[in-house]
Amino acid sequence: METSLPIPAKDWILLNQAIEAASSLDNPAVATINFDESPDHWVVRSSDGSVISVLHSNPEPFTHPELSGQVTLMAGPIAFIAHLVANNAVDDEACLVMDGNYVRIETVSGSSIVSDLAPPEPLPGSEPVSYGRLNGGGEVKARDLAAALRSAFTKVGVQEERVLFPVVKIGVEKNALALTVDWSPLGAPQMTYRVEAESVASDHRAGIFCGTIGDLLSTASNDATVMVEMLDDFVRFTLFEGEALWTVSVPSYSDGARRWWSKVERAFSEAGHHAGFASEEEFTTCGPGGDADAVTVTLHDTKPETIRLTLRVGDNFEETPEFYRQLSRLNSGKSGIKFWSEEGTLVACEDVPCYRFDDAPAAAEHLQREMVDLGVVLAAGSTLF
Repeated sequence: METSLPIPAKDWILLNQAIEAASSLDNPAVATINFDESPDHWVVRSSDGSVISVLHSNPEPFTHPELSGQVTLMAGPIAFIAHLVANNAVDDEACLVMDGNYVRIETVSGSSIVSDLAPPEPLPGSEPVSYGRLNGGGEVKARDLAAALRSAFTKVGVQEERVLFPVVKIGVEKNALALTVDWSPLGAPQMTYRVEAESVASDHRAGIFCGTIGDLLSTASNDATVMVEMLDDFVRFTLFEGEALWTVSVPSYSDGARRWWSKVERAFSEAGHHAGFASEEEFTTCGPGGDADAVTVTLHDTKPETIRLTLRVGDNFEETPEFYRQLSRLNSGKSGIKFWSEEGTLVACEDVPCYRFDDAPAAAEHLQREMVDLGVVLAAGSTLF
């Protein structure tokens, strides 16, 4: 049995704007509606982790006694219908028609698109999202926020090819929304943009990347406002043009060198390294075979930002003047490797710039090989060599 749901033209245009903002050339977005859980809005998930809820202008949510589960629309059909309703005055709505095998969208003037229904299993990344607590927020003019985000994300200077650009840290101050971006690791200044806001001040700060939210804000009217809410793990933006039109929940990211963390972990995993102890601040690796001396991997906010690899060489050294003379000779004799003492424990270190994260596994293996030879000499009874 067919089920037909009339959807106003404005909703199709909004949904298409969300799809365009969330899509990349190699990762087009899709829109889903879950008739069991959230029939009052479409959900679009962006490749940058943002979750867009496009709200319906219908007085009631999309409901029907025979509808259940999740319906997915691909980007192409949405773009096609949005074009038709935007350019044909007759088409003030388009109907979403479904039965058990297909979905059809048809306009008042008779144009249509027919598609097989997507598989019933959830699409990758469509699992429920936990947003966390509310930690303050404020309302700003949409165009002012769009200008601040666009300016904050404008690249500066000549960059290395593999540089990961800094996040923009958002904070809610008294009567203002503050956006801070620190370009200093790349040789440029830190800058803070402030936008007038009706706000509830908070100490909470969150780092975001602009992509999806910046593209969506560029479509807002001059009179639109945005409610910005600071959550534990997301920053939520809701656009109002007389009524709520959409909500974008943008994931929070670590700032400074920590934003490289996932890339560094993935590089070691792809190189076959066996990870040992791990926390939010460091992890250890025992090499591809899992039997090498443990190297501890940490990230540091230096200029440039650095991956530091450290290995404990030996313990219980007496820190005499002779020890430090030999330590100095050791530092001058090992290219790329530095040594220091921590209360009698000899530590070796090799640094790799964060933008060369792919080279970090090989550097850890180099450090492990070099220290094997030094360890053999130490075991033979030498004071240091």
